[in-house]
This record gives sequence, structure tokens and C-alpha cells, in this order.
Amino acid sequence: DDHIIGDREYAKQLFSEMIPFGKIWFSQCGIEIAYDDELLHLASRSGCRGLFIGFESLSQRNLRSWKKHSNRGKDYLAVARKLHAVGIGGFAGFVFGSDDDAPDVFERTLEFLLEANVESLQATRMTPFPGTPLFEEMERQGRILDKDWSHYDFDHVVFEPLHMRGETLDLGVSWVLRQFYTRRRVVRRVWKGLRYLHPAV
Repeated sequence: DDHIIGDREYAKQLFSEMIPFGKIWFSQCGIEIAYDDELLHLASRSGCRGLFIGFESLSQRNLRSWKKHSNRGKDYLAVARKLHAVGIGGFAGFVFGSDDDAPDVFERTLEFLLEANVESLQATRMTPFPGTPLFEEMERQGRILDKDWSHYDFDHVVFEPLHMRGETLDLGVSWVLRQFYTRRRVVRRVWKGLRYLHPAV
């Protein structure tokens, strides 16, 4: 993945040298930026005003299965608050349909997003791409339902989830997005964000 803090020392040097230019910029990186105060503050001072971060799931079991070792669901609220404290907005990526997800995952995730005042959301259906270990495992289990490769786009359910029907997964993702992007909630996020999404200083 493109990852602007993949080399932290280089990122610190880059951000430091960007400060005099007074630019406003957006990028994406791993959640670990929130665990490095120096790096986070340099990003803010250099003009970073938004980051796409793959939170992926609230379930630690799901995160472990994806080898997302730096992600800890119990810390997500603190991560969002640390970003906001330095004037950086969060564009959260969540994936639904993993084996630890039950139908209540949609409401629980929405509750987190609203409490954390996450500014933007990418919610997708898990997609076991051909050639990956996940696809091979699901193929062995007989859970691959659709081999029209044009449907492997995060917007279609192509497998049988473990704890819900495929239709429930599909409708649940759509529900989260609709609820997150209601006009009232967008206005509320913007209003709250005005208190911390400030110009570079």
C-alpha cells in the first residue's frame, strides 16, 4: 500500500521541510501515526489536514486474522481524538463481512464513528480476491458463491459470510453509509470539526 509514513525518519524529514511552504495536504497512512507524537505533530505543522486510515474492523479477532498488528480496536476512539487534537481529520476505512462479524457489527461500528466524530467513511464488503489465501480457504470451505470477477469490487457480496446471510451483509453496509451520511449528521460533524480542524500554524 502507499503509506506516507512507511519510513518514519524519512517522513519526519519530509514534514519538517514542508513546514515553510504553508501547504495544505491530505494523504493516507497506517494507524501507527497516532502512536508517534513527534511524527503526528510534524504532519500537522506541515499542513496535513486529513488522513485516510484503514481502521478495518472493531474486532480484534478480525484484525489478527488480517495481520493488522498495529490496529487495536479498543484504542480507536483515542486515535481519532489524537488526530483531532492536532487539527487532522479522519477518513476511516472499514471492511465488513469477516468471520467475527455478526449482524450487530453495523450498528456498533456506526456508534463508534459518531462518537469519534470521524469526518468521512469508506465502508466496503470484504472481497476474497482470487489468488489470495483468503480466497483459497473460502473455496475449500465451499463459501465462494460468485466467480464473475467483475463483481470483485468491494460493492458485491461474492461469498457466504459465517455469521450472517450475504443479503444481510450487503444491506448492512448500505445502511451504515446511509446513516453516516444523513444531512443532519454531516452538518453535525462539520459543526464539531470547526473547533479543531484549524489552519496550519
